[in-house]
Amino acid sequence: RRSSDLKKYQSAAMVSKDHRSVYIFLNMATKEGFVDDFHKSTKMIIRTGDITCESDTYEFNMSGSKSAHTFMLND
Repeated sequence: RRSSDLKKYQSAAMVSKDHRSVYIFLNMATKEGFVDDFHKSTKMIIRTGDITCESDTYEFNMSGSKSAHTFMLND
């Protein structure tokens, strides 16, 4: 994928004590273009950083992201 195709969004998040979950605080509807990009994406990469300057990167397959988002809105 070309770097010009990449979209970056920033949000606050919190990592669980056991470091197995990341809670992202993001209102998707208020980030211009985010919902459309979320629906069209094939891959999402999340990079977390904390106050100690440590960071981790997680990659997710976004197949079915539009269906999952629509389901959550209608449930």
